[in-house]
Amino acid sequence: MKSIATPEALATMGVAYATDIPFWLLRFIGYSELAGAVGIVLPALIGVKPGLTPLAAAGFSIIQVLAIGFHIMRGETNALSMNLPLLGLSLFVLWGWIRRPPVASRGR
Repeated sequence: MKSIATPEALATMGVAYATDIPFWLLRFIGYSELAGAVGIVLPALIGVKPGLTPLAAAGFSIIQVLAIGFHIMRGETNALSMNLPLLGLSLFVLWGWIRRPPVASRGR
């Protein structure tokens, strides 16, 4: 939602910081989260360059660590209920790929 909704609409949805940060930063966060989520799923799903999946998982983990720090600084501990599970899932994907890549490339 951060990549398409207005800051005011996001604020009414519970994203309290949406009106406190610059508009470009809000969009950047939205597009980064979207790219990270697509990057974790798509390469392994279609079998094209599946080695990008752990890189996307690492990048998404960094995004979540930064988000957790941001929310803690602002005292928004309720937001951690979303960031912590997402961090755990992205680290789990990263760990799984480092241990043994589960998807072979289709040779493209």
